[in-house]
Amino acid sequence: MDIELFKGASGFKVLAMARLDACEYAILLYLLHCRSSGFQEVVSTEVDLSNLLGYPKDEIERALKTLQDKSMIMFRYGKSTPGSQSTPSLSVGFQFDISKWKLELAAQPTHQDAIVYPFARDAHGSFLLVPPVEEHSNAAAKKRPSWKGLSELFQEIHTMSPDQGIQVNLEAQLIAKSHPVEQALLLVRHFRTRIPSLALLAGSWQHYAELYESETQKIDLFEAKDRHLHIEQILRDSAAQWGQEIETLSVDEREVLRVIVSHPHPRRQLFWAYQLRMQYPNLHGFFQENADKMLAITSTGTPVKWLPSEP
Repeated sequence: MDIELFKGASGFKVLAMARLDACEYAILLYLLHCRSSGFQEVVSTEVDLSNLLGYPKDEIERALKTLQDKSMIMFRYGKSTPGSQSTPSLSVGFQFDISKWKLELAAQPTHQDAIVYPFARDAHGSFLLVPPVEEHSNAAAKKRPSWKGLSELFQEIHTMSPDQGIQVNLEAQLIAKSHPVEQALLLVRHFRTRIPSLALLAGSWQHYAELYESETQKIDLFEAKDRHLHIEQILRDSAAQWGQEIETLSVDEREVLRVIVSHPHPRRQLFWAYQLRMQYPNLHGFFQENADKMLAITSTGTPVKWLPSEP
């Protein structure tokens, strides 16, 4: 099965392959990582692989031979110059055709003998292998954002002439070849006019990606607290004004306003009083005016919490 199916249709999966040791797993995962980066094969030496993966050279040689015998990898040595003391290079790649693998399962297979394939349920609840990539390519292409959407979004934000639009199309295609279009759309939507050209975005991709992360994850607690205190003060002022200007308020209604004005958490008290608003008909306008300032904290309890008694 083509490894592209794992990358494109359901994300990049790591196969659990049968009866491999740590060094063999390390080599396969390294080759899978290289393939996901666009390299069909890797040209290296056993010494370089030993330094890269952290295993002795003899162990690397043994693992390569074992994986080749299992037909899980393909590799060949380069030609060495007669009399040369340098280690010959080798070209090694992952065998993506799983049907060619030669697996030696135990007489009584266990979970260690399992190979994880991508499965999909059909209407009857049984399992079927996912169809080849070719059958999904058209549908996936329709759903996947393209450079055209990126170009259109950028031109919506910036007023451009037809000639400039042609240049934007070229720059959008350049970004689509080297970066995820989904992420590019996020960056353009976020920065808007702060990105003067898609060419600048392509050239400063890392800068904008890091800046986006810092701006979207930054939480200004002081600003949030100041905004909360500002809303509380507006609510207190409104309650005080209603208590002074409305002469028809009952004793209970005035007490509700007094609690809101003097309590350290007036937005919570507004929430409690709002639960029994039918008992305070003269405060209907007050509740309607300040409903957006309530701070709900629970669904049960005393409608109005009184201040602690003075000692």
